[in-house]
Amino acid sequence: MWWLGLALVAVVCGNVVATTIVVKAESFSRSEKLLQLMLIWLLPVAGAVASIYVAYDPTPPIHPSGSPESGIESGWISGGGSSAGESSGGGCGMDSGGSCNGGSDS
Repeated sequence: MWWLGLALVAVVCGNVVATTIVVKAESFSRSEKLLQLMLIWLLPVAGAVASIYVAYDPTPPIHPSGSPESGIESGWISGGGSSAGESSGGGCGMDSGGSCNGGSDS
């Protein structure tokens, strides 16, 4: 029966670690954090594993031309240029065929 107590302690420790990771994560809004914390404590093992997996997403965000701004803020999304046929700084500069020409007139 000692193994049952050990398993319970391991689950609680895992939940505490997952809770700490979620609370410290800057990528989640307050409501997302609350939902993840509920998931961790209502589904102890699966919730903790899923929350840790989501918090440590290794894929970096994709930014156009290495710019620090997101696509929406920099005008990179189609239609975000200042006028028709003109691209904003660092934008795609789509040609008439719909492909990206890097923002130059070549």
